[in-house]
Amino acid sequence: SFFFYKKFIMQIACFIVFISTFQWSIAKDTQTKSNLREGLKKSDSDFDSSNALNTILVGSAELMNLSDAPILAHQQSLTSTPAKVTFIGQTALVKTKDTSSFVPDSSLLFSYSQHIKMESMIGGYSNRFEKGLRAPGSQMHTVVFAIQKLRMDELRSILDDISNPFSTNYGNHLTRAEVTKITSNPEGSRKVLQFLENHSHSSGQVEVVEMTPNKDYITARATVAHWEEIFKTEFHYYHSKKSESQQRAEPLIRASEYSLPSEVALDVLGVFNVVDLLSNAKPKVVIGPSIDSGVISKSSVLGPTGTIVPNFVTPALLSKVYRIDSNIGNSLVSQGVYETLNQWFSPSDLTVFENFMGIANQKVAVTIGGHSSDTACQVQGSDNCAEGNLDVQYMIGVSQVTPTTYYYSTDTQFMLDWLLSVAAMTSPPLVLSVSWGEPESDITASYLTSVNNEAIILSTMGVTLIVASGDDGANTRTACGYAPDFPSGSAYFTAVGATNGPQAGRAEVTCQSDLNGGVITSGGGISNLYRATSTSATSSIPYWQNSQVTNYFSTVSPKPAAGYQTAGRGYPDVSLLGNAYITYIAGSQQSLSGTSASAPVFAGMVSLVNAARKAAGKSSLG
Repeated sequence: SFFFYKKFIMQIACFIVFISTFQWSIAKDTQTKSNLREGLKKSDSDFDSSNALNTILVGSAELMNLSDAPILAHQQSLTSTPAKVTFIGQTALVKTKDTSSFVPDSSLLFSYSQHIKMESMIGGYSNRFEKGLRAPGSQMHTVVFAIQKLRMDELRSILDDISNPFSTNYGNHLTRAEVTKITSNPEGSRKVLQFLENHSHSSGQVEVVEMTPNKDYITARATVAHWEEIFKTEFHYYHSKKSESQQRAEPLIRASEYSLPSEVALDVLGVFNVVDLLSNAKPKVVIGPSIDSGVISKSSVLGPTGTIVPNFVTPALLSKVYRIDSNIGNSLVSQGVYETLNQWFSPSDLTVFENFMGIANQKVAVTIGGHSSDTACQVQGSDNCAEGNLDVQYMIGVSQVTPTTYYYSTDTQFMLDWLLSVAAMTSPPLVLSVSWGEPESDITASYLTSVNNEAIILSTMGVTLIVASGDDGANTRTACGYAPDFPSGSAYFTAVGATNGPQAGRAEVTCQSDLNGGVITSGGGISNLYRATSTSATSSIPYWQNSQVTNYFSTVSPKPAAGYQTAGRGYPDVSLLGNAYITYIAGSQQSLSGTSASAPVFAGMVSLVNAARKAAGKSSLG
C-alpha cells in the first residue's frame, strides 16, 4: 500500500506540474503576443468587441485575425498543424494547413460563459423610424435564430462551376439533400435548442414555435422581459415614419444591440426581429392613369401572338420586340412571383386580361400566404393590387401553360419569410421574380448574409432569381447621393432594368423620367457591399463582371458626380421594356410602368428557355 500511495502522490504531482506548465504557457504567450483585454479574465463580464482585432494564441499555435469575440482556445482541439482563425460575421472560423476552407469550430471555446456582442442597429434609422417608449416586459415577442451554415465557400465554388457554360459540370445542379449535406450545422442547431430549453424556467418560458426542416432557422417566442435577460439589452417601440399609405399598423419592438453567451454565439449568424429595422419594402411600379377601354378596343389589333395596342405594352408586343417565337411553356418547369406589403392579385382580373390579350385562360397554380381575392382588388384598387396583378398577368402572359406560384409574405421580414418558404421546398419553382427592394444601407450584415446564403443554395439547385433594379436611378428613394438597392446588388440575383420606346415606335433607350414620357428612371449602380475585384471562391461577386465594371468607368462620359463605388458589383444585368403596360385592376385597364414590369417579363422569358431545355432533356438555366 505504501508503494501504491507513493505512486498516487507522484501522479498528482505530475498532473499539477502539467497544469501549471500549460497555464504558464498560455499566460506567457497571451502576455507577449496577444495582449488580451481585461474582460477575458472575468467570466461574468460583457465584452464589447465591436472594435477588437486581436491575435490569439492557442497553446503555441498563433491564430491570426481573430476579431469580434474573446475566444481563448486550447492546443489539444486543433490538428497538429498551425491554425488560422478569422471571423466571418460573428462566427469564428478555423483553418489549418490540412484544409482548403474555413470551418466553424466551436470546440475551441473554454467552458466559461461570457456574453459576446453580436450586432447593433444600423445607424441613421431616425430618418425612417422614431424610437418610442420601452416595450412592456409582459408583451410577447417572436425572434428568429439564424444558425451559421457550414462550408458556404465550398458551395459558392460549386455554383461558379455549374454556372459556367464552358465547364464540363455546367448544369449539374444539386438536390436539396446534397446541398444540406454540405451546409447543415446540426450541432449548432442542437446547441441553440438546448440553450433555449435551458432558459425556459419558472421566471420565464421560451417557446420554440417553428423550425425549418434542417433546423437552420429557429423561431422562438418569449416575453420582452425574458428576451432582455437573455440578450442583455432593452427593447423599445419603433414607429415607422412612412407615408400613411405605407404606414405599419403596429410599431416594431426592437433593441439597439444584443449579445449572446459564448457557448452559442459561434453557431448563430444572427437573431432577427432584434436590431433589424427594415422599412416597408417598396414595390418598383408607378401607377399611371386609367385607360379608356373604348379607345383601346378601337385601336387594338389581334395578331398571331395576341393583341397589340399602339403606345402601350402587351404580351404580343413583347414577343414582337424580343422575337419570342412561342409563348407556350410546359409543365416540366415552374415559375413564381413574390409579393408583400398587403398586395393582392385578382383571379377574375387575370381572366379578363387573358381574354383581352387573346391568351388561353390559365389560373395561378399555387398560392402561398393568401392574398388572392377579387373583392380586395375591387375595394382597394390600385393601391393594393397594382403590383400583384401586374406580376401575375405578365409572367403568365409571357410564359403561358407554365405552372405559376404566388408567394405572399409579411412586410416585417421583407424577403426572409419568402426565402425560408422556398428554402424548405424539395423542388422550388425554377424561376422566381421579385419586384421589391430596400436600400442596402438599411439592412444588417446578418440579414444580408442570410438572404445571400439562401440565394446561393437556390441557385445551386437550378433556380433563377430575378429582381427589379428599382425606379429611382442610382438612388433608392433616399434623400440624396448614391444609394444602391438590395437585393439588386447581390450577385445571386439577376437584376432587371427598364427601357422605353418600342411601344411608341421609337428606338429602345433606358427609361428616364424626363425623356419621352419615361415615367421612371431605371435603377442601377454599384453595390457598396459586394466588391468586384476578387476571384476568390468566397467572394460574393461574379468573377465575370470585373472587366465590365472596370471598362464602364474607363469609358463612360460624362463622368458621374463623385461619391460612388468604383469596384463593386454593378447592376442591372439586363434591361427591357418597362413603360406603359396595360394591366387589369378591378376589371378596368390601367397603365403601369417600372422595373416591376420588366422583371416578371424577363422571368417569363427564362421560363420559356427552361421549358425548351427540359423538353430536350437538359437542365434549367439556374
